[in-house]
Amino acid sequence: MSRPMMVHGYADIQVEHDDGARTADVTDLVTQVQSTDDINTAYATLEVSLYNSVNGRDRRINFDNGDWLIFKNHGVEWFRGRIFNRDIDAELMETLTAYDTNAYLTKNEITRKFTKQTAGDILRRLCREFDLGVNAIDDTGYVIPKLSVENETLFSTFKKAIEKTEKQTGKRYVLYNFRGNVALREESFFTPGRVIEEGQSIMSANYSQSIEDMRGRLIMTGGEDDEYKERKTSQQHIDRYGLTTARESYSGSDVSRSEVRNAAAERFDELTQIDDEASIDALGMDAVRAGRRAYFREQSSGIVGLYRVTAHTHTYENGQHTMSLNVTRVGDLPAGV
Repeated sequence: MSRPMMVHGYADIQVEHDDGARTADVTDLVTQVQSTDDINTAYATLEVSLYNSVNGRDRRINFDNGDWLIFKNHGVEWFRGRIFNRDIDAELMETLTAYDTNAYLTKNEITRKFTKQTAGDILRRLCREFDLGVNAIDDTGYVIPKLSVENETLFSTFKKAIEKTEKQTGKRYVLYNFRGNVALREESFFTPGRVIEEGQSIMSANYSQSIEDMRGRLIMTGGEDDEYKERKTSQQHIDRYGLTTARESYSGSDVSRSEVRNAAAERFDELTQIDDEASIDALGMDAVRAGRRAYFREQSSGIVGLYRVTAHTHTYENGQHTMSLNVTRVGDLPAGV
């Protein structure tokens, strides 16, 4: 019997278990796999549900915390990480929860001062010091004059560095894990792919918009004793939505006027946007993941354009693959699409 063609929504999974002594294919025990990730967390989670018995009385495989799980769909690896939690009931139904190795960015703390380093340099140094493998770390460009942290996790330290970088450059970066190694890529590294549409892939959708956090005026200060001050105003927004003002400080004394100016421009662009959030349930597509962008067209709810995926849950069960996404709009559909 020939193997079905790979289509969106079809699952052909493989789950491997590595206990340090051997690696075994345990796919035949698996009843469901869920893969989740969120742009605000450091790591992805894999939850594997399985029936761990061959005779209804004895466990077939001894899964232990610290063991490795490797997950593939259609022959492509999408997750590699360690088991951190396991649960089994009297019926030998077992649930394994694994995190990729980015989890160790949240489980180590430092007190450190970094001087004249990029966010990429800082991440690479942290990975080297704490024995984390690295796949690829893009050159983030902006040299941070000074960054000090006290009793903070590696992830919190990196977040501070990358947020400063994004404010100065306007570029966004995606932290993820590739085959057990830390990776950092500019968002544009991942192409959005084809349009995900109603009637073909989208099963349900919900869309909300809010101007609660919108501001038409920004006053940002920075430098020693707030010596630099930047004012940004959009009269168009004030006329349409009323006068709303934000006052913010660009942290650190060792900053230049140009850094405060760049940060104010980037922040004001965020403040003048209508907050929107959409949730979508669709046939599964493995490459649609948190931090990446995708095109959507769902006319009824108004979800039309280019959206950034802020969180995902991919579910694989009974040969089917579905995904639940949270997304936010960042652009339009390509011309002519």
